[in-house]
Amino acid sequence: MSITRGRLLEVCIPFCFLLLGYRATAAPPPPLTTIQDELYRADGTKYSGFVDIEWNSFEAGNGAQIAKQTMRLRLFNGLLRVQLTPTTNATPAAFYKVTYLSDGKSLFTETWNVPASTEVMRVRDVRASQPGSVVGGGQTGGLENITIADVQGLQAALNERPRAGGALVPGRTAMINALGELETVSGSDADCVHVDGSADLCGGASSTSLGAQFRDGETPSGAVNGANAAFTLSNVPNPAGSLLLYRNGLLQKPGTDFTLSSQTVTFLAGAIPQTDDILVAVYRMSGTPSAYSLVLCSNAGLATSDTAAGSLGSCTIPANVLQPGDRVEVQYTFTHEGNTTAFAHDLLWGGTLVRGETRAAAESASAGTYGFGAATVAMYWTGQSWGATSALAASAGSVAAVLSSPITIDFQARMLSATAETVTLRNFTVIRHPKP
Repeated sequence: MSITRGRLLEVCIPFCFLLLGYRATAAPPPPLTTIQDELYRADGTKYSGFVDIEWNSFEAGNGAQIAKQTMRLRLFNGLLRVQLTPTTNATPAAFYKVTYLSDGKSLFTETWNVPASTEVMRVRDVRASQPGSVVGGGQTGGLENITIADVQGLQAALNERPRAGGALVPGRTAMINALGELETVSGSDADCVHVDGSADLCGGASSTSLGAQFRDGETPSGAVNGANAAFTLSNVPNPAGSLLLYRNGLLQKPGTDFTLSSQTVTFLAGAIPQTDDILVAVYRMSGTPSAYSLVLCSNAGLATSDTAAGSLGSCTIPANVLQPGDRVEVQYTFTHEGNTTAFAHDLLWGGTLVRGETRAAAESASAGTYGFGAATVAMYWTGQSWGATSALAASAGSVAAVLSSPITIDFQARMLSATAETVTLRNFTVIRHPKP
């Protein structure tokens, strides 16, 4: 029995002294400061939601070691009460990051610097100005920048949205490029945009209907070495002014940075591409017309009671769309609202009168269909017109045309004497039938 007791004492004595030594060196719990307040929204209602309080590790003024942690408080009817270790005497310097959340959103973030106090303190007494926080009230109130990281979920939301690319121009149609960035689609105001972000004349050859193509994102051939100034495009831009040439994302200015001759681009002194520069060209060119018919325009027109001829509707065919051998079909219908005043209507091609009709006061409707065959410098046409009571009339002729310029087909009408009656362009349709 004595041997057993001796062994127990041998084991117990070292551990007992170790425990006594630990109790002698351990710091007491840190003092706490009570923060209590009642929070309101700007509209006078009491704030309800959550408050996240976050801090890094620090040593309290009495030597207690405070571990890094985050705590969440839930606020009902604006009531806030929390006890925190003072930070004004902490080592190293410490503060509390306080984030207010409501309706599932992070509203704003501020910082608290808590002093040692036996009295209850309000939020304005501990609110401090720190980088990356939004603060207000108290003696140190003011506004400071808040970082993206300070707003919960903001960075993730921004990552889901495409960024603005170097070629983005406000007020123009945008596309998302291969890098996920927003860029502006290049082209003229008369062009249509395709699903791949390219653009050409509406119904162009790339969409198998009209006679124009669009080159997008082409890299001109030529050595990029700081000495070579001449680069070659794979096709001739048509028109030449459609060429948009970018160097490292910056649009180059014709005549100032480069010149264009056929499909050769020559950079001027001071603008010669240097080694590792990136060149990108976008331009329009002539294409091969397809054999698919296309409705160019179809719409309702206006009404008039004037005795002077006025346009009730029109259709403009862009330049270089029509090619020799194409055919354009034009159809229209006018109605007369009244039966005591005669009226007239005209069909004009490029400002030149093709056919004019005069209808009696009793006529209630007038219609026509005309076909225009494209040649190099003229359009040869045939047509028929008729009315609800007017007999069918056939006609033929030709009108000068410049296919390389826009062409407007205009539908005009007028009353033949002063009246409250009207003549209305109910519908007009323009269809292009390309040569095979």
